[in-house]
Amino acid sequence: MTSASLMGRTAIVTGGARARGIGAAVAQTLAQQGATVALTDIARCEDELAKTCAAINADLPEDRVFPVTADVTDTESCDAAIATAAALTGALDILVNNAGAPQGDDRKDLAEVTDEAWAFVLDVNLTGAFRMTRAALPHLRRSGRGRVISISSAAAIRSLSDRVAYAASKAGLLGMTTSLSGDVGADRVTVNAICPGSIDTGRDVVRPADTATGPVYSWTPLGRVGIAEDIANTVRFLASDEAAFITGQAIAVDGGLSTTIRR
Repeated sequence: MTSASLMGRTAIVTGGARARGIGAAVAQTLAQQGATVALTDIARCEDELAKTCAAINADLPEDRVFPVTADVTDTESCDAAIATAAALTGALDILVNNAGAPQGDDRKDLAEVTDEAWAFVLDVNLTGAFRMTRAALPHLRRSGRGRVISISSAAAIRSLSDRVAYAASKAGLLGMTTSLSGDVGADRVTVNAICPGSIDTGRDVVRPADTATGPVYSWTPLGRVGIAEDIANTVRFLASDEAAFITGQAIAVDGGLSTTIRR
């Protein structure tokens, strides 16, 4: 339901080209709440990003979501993306670090993970968030209600097979969140992380509850996998005034996955 709880605020959301992805769902939810949103992705996804933004805007009373090409592994690109987002309205209030490395050579036994695979995952998932946050902080401090929201993972707090590089990068986001929250609290900037569990975004083959094969763990106490809107709704809350006294936290949105014993 469209409301105006974020009217007058500007957000930037990284990693948003995929129509069923978390980034697109976050951008749609924030825009429905009245925010102006810069939605980013890398250059080779430029056409897909434009289509995703157009589809979101089609359901809004006016265009509020704008495509911005950005590569979180490149400092100049991050700086330019933040400047472009701030130029949309003259301010920047919300940063959502959602960009993530695609599944690749890091998803194997640690003894087989190369230096290059390890470095790439950390560069996208962790250092990319650092670059974007560093560039955004001057704007967020001026906002007086700045928000940094990073998408971590249940893998940062729960063991999953063949996820060492991924888990290290996502756990690093939790450390960055905790430490930064203490540094910027006096500027009324809150810094939080969300730890999704198994989310059906169309990217992975979700493991059915009655099988023992498949790359994604879908068992949860709630008996279902998550959807992108589950994460987007949590972002919406953390971005709102209702969450103004919440900072330095990692919120598991995983259907209880992180409370279960590893199978």
